[in-house]
Amino acid sequence: MCVNATVENETVTYSLTSMIHEAEDVGWIALGFGEAMVHSPMVIMWKNDDGSMTLSQRITRFYTEPTVVPDPPRIATSVEPKLTAWHPTKSTTFSFQIPAHQSLLNGTSMRETLIWALSPLRPDKAPESHIARHFEIGHINLHFKSVETPEDHHGTSTAAPSASPTAGNSAPKPPAEDDDHEHGHVHDHDHGGHEKTVHAHAFFVSFGFLFLLPLGVLAGRWGRTISPVWFKVHWIINMALAGPIIALGWVLGPISVFQAGVPHLNDAHKICGVIFIFLYAAQVWLGRYIHRRRVESTGPITKPHPPLNILHVVIGLLLIAFAFFQVRSGLDKLAQEEDEAPSVKWYYKVWAIWAAIIPFLYLAGLSLLPRQFRQERANAGASDSTYAPLSDDIQLAESSTRLLFENPDDDDGDVEDPKYKK
Repeated sequence: MCVNATVENETVTYSLTSMIHEAEDVGWIALGFGEAMVHSPMVIMWKNDDGSMTLSQRITRFYTEPTVVPDPPRIATSVEPKLTAWHPTKSTTFSFQIPAHQSLLNGTSMRETLIWALSPLRPDKAPESHIARHFEIGHINLHFKSVETPEDHHGTSTAAPSASPTAGNSAPKPPAEDDDHEHGHVHDHDHGGHEKTVHAHAFFVSFGFLFLLPLGVLAGRWGRTISPVWFKVHWIINMALAGPIIALGWVLGPISVFQAGVPHLNDAHKICGVIFIFLYAAQVWLGRYIHRRRVESTGPITKPHPPLNILHVVIGLLLIAFAFFQVRSGLDKLAQEEDEAPSVKWYYKVWAIWAAIIPFLYLAGLSLLPRQFRQERANAGASDSTYAPLSDDIQLAESSTRLLFENPDDDDGDVEDPKYKK
């Protein structure tokens, strides 16, 4: 997709060109003013069978079909596109005009963030007709600057986007090979740095939240009845390893937003990211509090599953589930990048496979609950400073690993060590 924009006489003319689709393969093309589908005013256009053009201005508050805005603040009108030599033979161009935003006219903001979408399914003729889901999406960043054109010598001021195929006049020219942009995805000079930051953010938070945290949870679920060091493994993975990685990845999120020059906390992914980091910190604090209180306790164990312990388990599971949805929403945002779309398809597949493996492993670990409960019954009434060890010759070296372990004879079900008899 290539988007050209020309500002003249307080009006912007946008031309949307699908570089690889002929007219019969284009159902509708949309341009939205914003960085995400939600809350972005959109201009949606399609050509009818009788040759007429339908223009529909819409908006959506959720990731659902946009609804028609009956009285938009800026009214767009379709115009005949100006085709030039750089347009490929097999391409389709729709054009519309819309009043320029006031910030562009007074020079307070020369940058515009746009989204685009395309579908091969053509709606009915009416502007309020149902439109099918988009098949292709992307976003574009435009930087406008004043340029000299032949009209300027006659007193007319014209502006065009500095990183657009129209840079210089209203007749589009093909971009040079060394330009800092591509058709359909305009880059500013630091966009490469922004892309690297986004990829680093995605890698670190995904590795921390979707690999390390589930690994720590599984260490607790599977290891507590097998090895006396399970708790040490659990907290090292969830806090010592995952903590710095998650913190680094999370910090890169706001940095990437700053580099892109877009608002913070203006979509669900960004807001949930802030909530998520606080939830993770609260979970770590709760785990440390529970363990410290258990270490400092000198009385007998009367409740092997106190409410705070159960809460810690519930929050941990919710945190993992939340992580999968948060990473998926990040992939959805990355999929809006036209040049990222092929890679994101593979990321989706890896996400789906991992989202099936982790619940399966945890549910399989629940089969060890009977062993865990037998351990707890065998140790009922014991001092909190002693836990039933795996065998008589195993002594726990540190109080941080003091957890319930099963006597190997319990597996037979008919042999009981005398020292655990009440």
